Amino acid sequence: MANTNFDVGGFIKLDSHLTQATDGDSSASEEFLVPSAIPTGGDNSSTNYNTNAKQSRIFFKTTTDTDIGEVGTYIEVDFRGAGGNENVSNSYGTRLRHAFMTFQDFTIGQTWSTFHDVSVLPENLDFVGPVGTIFNRQAQIRYSPGNWDFAIENPQSNLQDDVGVATNFDNSSVPDLVARYNVPMDSGHASVAVLGREVSYEGDFATDQDTREKAYGYGVSLSGKMPVGDQGSDIRAQLNAGNLGRYIALGAFNPGYVESNGDIELINQMGGFVSYRHIWTSQWRSNFTVSHVSSDNDDEMGNVMKSASSAHANLIYSPISNLDLGGEVIWGDKEMESGSNGELHRLQFTAKLGF
Repeated sequence: MANTNFDVGGFIKLDSHLTQATDGDSSASEEFLVPSAIPTGGDNSSTNYNTNAKQSRIFFKTTTDTDIGEVGTYIEVDFRGAGGNENVSNSYGTRLRHAFMTFQDFTIGQTWSTFHDVSVLPENLDFVGPVGTIFNRQAQIRYSPGNWDFAIENPQSNLQDDVGVATNFDNSSVPDLVARYNVPMDSGHASVAVLGREVSYEGDFATDQDTREKAYGYGVSLSGKMPVGDQGSDIRAQLNAGNLGRYIALGAFNPGYVESNGDIELINQMGGFVSYRHIWTSQWRSNFTVSHVSSDNDDEMGNVMKSASSAHANLIYSPISNLDLGGEVIWGDKEMESGSNGELHRLQFTAKLGF
């Protein structure tokens, strides 16, 4: 269309990691911090070096003036898809991150969950960052009048049996429902989001294969960012609670378990983080982040994760506006309900050039 503007952008990002796990194979979480993948209960520590460019990404964006106002499209992919190997070519597939349209107050397609406040994510070099953050992308229909966001989003139930064996179910009868209010402020940012979701299964855990069981869970997320001084430094924080399951800690927890009689018992999780971003000069900055997440599991579920903690500290140098060179020290800890625990120690170097 003659009145359509096109834009393309993205970045090239190389990450190098030197990782030590105190209780097992460190390669299980060699590319970014995955709380559930931290090994526990092993007899020996291990050290692993890995470098890759799979987090590089590219986006395509359009905006068009129409009779109903501006209409937009956005598609973004990275290279963390399936396939590939490190033997010869390191050829990995593309992976869809975002694909959505915008018009008037609507966003329709796949993008960050409305329950996920992207604006307060710390500037960590690690791909995800703090273990206690909400982190989720999925298909949705979002309506955003004024300071409000309302969304219906794709549901997914991850449940475990009464000893901790987990299974995912894609048979929910209603979407996940999210409402967010963004507090108007002269400076900084604050918002509160609530989540309502159906947690369900059909047949797999029940003796009667025609049985369908369901329960209704919730989630609450408070988030904010407050400027410190007038040079760009800030404090970012988030606190999350509820039957969160896959919404927190990269799916390390389940929002409920199925009792021996087939009933669903919901499980509460709580997590959050605090991060301080300090601007040293126009070219140098640092970020310091601490985080924790835990789940109120049944005491008899010894083979499920009870809690995880993380800490990140980095130094980033930007000789030009779109080039970041930095190093980050990462510590992670995981504890199982059985009492078994393990730590992960990582030194990461990142070079990132945007275009």
